[in-house]
Amino acid sequence: MMLLSRLIKHPDNPPSLEEKRSIQLKPVFSTAADEQENVDEDISSKDTLERERQQIQQEWQKAEEMKQQAQKELEQTRKKISEEEEDSKHRIEQAFSEAKDNGYKAGFEEGEKEGQHSYEKALQEVQNIISSAKDEHYHYLERAEPVILDLALAVANRIIYESLEDRDGTWLEIVKNAVKEVKEHEEVTIYVPVSRYEETKQQRQEMENLLAYSQELVIFPDNILGDSDCVIETPYEKVDASLDSQLKELKEQLEERLKEGNADESS
Repeated sequence: MMLLSRLIKHPDNPPSLEEKRSIQLKPVFSTAADEQENVDEDISSKDTLERERQQIQQEWQKAEEMKQQAQKELEQTRKKISEEEEDSKHRIEQAFSEAKDNGYKAGFEEGEKEGQHSYEKALQEVQNIISSAKDEHYHYLERAEPVILDLALAVANRIIYESLEDRDGTWLEIVKNAVKEVKEHEEVTIYVPVSRYEETKQQRQEMENLLAYSQELVIFPDNILGDSDCVIETPYEKVDASLDSQLKELKEQLEERLKEGNADESS
């Protein structure tokens, strides 16, 4: 899984102890009220997930309809171009023939010039029709691209979050990829949400093996972080490996590539 993260650079000097923010540890108590609250939250989460899944499905259907409409319009445009080409070809032949016949009556040379002029005029009409059809199809796809991009990212977002909820190893892959970005640093500290602390701590040795110089990897729980958030600090930089940050950066990069692609096509 590719990691796209934002780097927030510290100043040249390592932060002092006073500048480091404190990490609050969440006490763990298990009561009947807490368990009931967790059950209620789980039910609410499933309801929300189902609504979002239905919304994504509706958006996907909308995108498919837009795609089919674009394809239909493209076929109609091609058919129109073909008919116009055939009609123009017939008019060219007719005009050339008439001009040639008139040439025999009023001078072959003059008739040949008139026929050539008629041919060039008809050819220009065909070229204008083709250019107009291409522009129309291009602008339609240009309007549809942002909708398709947002839909694709929404689907990717939901798939990743579902994988995180299933605890199938997706979370640890996110953290490991983030650790690889700072593997050259000697001091590495990972801040994870309280709900992910035990899961992450169990893989500490494996993540330590990814580091080139650090002898020990420190993992802290942070109750400020969301369930999919992860922050890695070294004396000189901070890596925001949170899933939302990565998806946001991915969207920005894809939008930039779309703009570059559209600029190349229009030039």
